[in-house]
Amino acid sequence: MTIQIAIPTNRNQIDWRLGGWLYKIKEEPKGIKPELTIKDRQPVDANRNYIVNDFLKNTKHEWLFFIDDDMIPHPKTDLYKMIGHDKKVVSGLTMVMHNGVPGPLIMKKAPNHTPAQPLFRLAGIDDLKLEEGGSLVKVDGVGTGCLLIHRSVLEEMEPPYFKFVTDEDGKMILSEDYYFSEKVRAMGIQMFVDCEAAFGHGKYLDLWSIGKLLNRVVTSNKIRVEEFGKELKGKEFVKPVKAEAKTGVS
Repeated sequence: MTIQIAIPTNRNQIDWRLGGWLYKIKEEPKGIKPELTIKDRQPVDANRNYIVNDFLKNTKHEWLFFIDDDMIPHPKTDLYKMIGHDKKVVSGLTMVMHNGVPGPLIMKKAPNHTPAQPLFRLAGIDDLKLEEGGSLVKVDGVGTGCLLIHRSVLEEMEPPYFKFVTDEDGKMILSEDYYFSEKVRAMGIQMFVDCEAAFGHGKYLDLWSIGKLLNRVVTSNKIRVEEFGKELKGKEFVKPVKAEAKTGVS
């Protein structure tokens, strides 16, 4: 069994913790021969497409594993266990910001989801049902921050595999990961998130940006900060903002 590990980046650098994790994989092959490739300088979707084309034309690897340059693998995260699930498309568990609050990227279709207007929502508690005896959750869309793809999926799929989709005004309506997800869904292939394959998402902020982020968290809260910890009554709640389904832009 062989695998190509690919880092698409437009920064030409990776987090040092990711580097250590990759080095460990190279040192402990466990019968798997990993090969590392990095593609930079182009937009991310172009880098991903270049990597897939090279993977299909110039290698015989069975698996392609995308990992972004700012992913921080948990020390116990095991790529070989992700492969061992023997599923065609498996994402690691990553974190994203949603309405100013961090949460796991486990995506389900929104009620008004259509092929013409793909809309996704973060999974609720009722959605988080692990496959019997395992760590996998079925999802309708995957991020590409740490994504394992079997060769057969890419061989069957028509290019482009990844694409930023914009409207006539240039506004992004679908990012490259959800474009890929829609193509996988159209092929009838089930996607999964492995909840034991945890990856942090490295973000580097200056003090001004941190202050702005904290302000977003405070103002998005349903209760006034000065009332936090007190007995809550109806008048103490700020009128909640109606939640709307989000597009596939990450």
